[in-house]
Amino acid sequence: MVTIRVRPSVSRSQFEELAGKWDSAKNAMLEVDIPASEEELRKFSSFLLDLVNLDLARSALAELCEQPKVPQDILERAFVEGGTGCRVAICLRADLSASLKEMCARCEETVVVEHFMQSQQSPS
Repeated sequence: MVTIRVRPSVSRSQFEELAGKWDSAKNAMLEVDIPASEEELRKFSSFLLDLVNLDLARSALAELCEQPKVPQDILERAFVEGGTGCRVAICLRADLSASLKEMCARCEETVVVEHFMQSQQSPS
């Protein structure tokens, strides 16, 4: 098994190299270093969203969206731009804003709505 570690300080070229390894790996584990400050979190999420056409970026973004300190506006952008994995990760959160709850409930992807409905039934 190969481990791909994505750090907030990664350059675009380094990330693209990691993305190639991620795509070619038959069995890979992803480790994402979560930035400590909100400013760094915003930079890192924007970086990943700029590369969202890469599977590794979508996967790293989904990991980021699971973190409790991610601001709602970043979650909303990730919901729209990040792909199914991001939407599922977001809709499983217990701390969603009213607008994100609405986005989850009305999503066209059945899997996203199912996960959201399940998370709403689970005790927090």
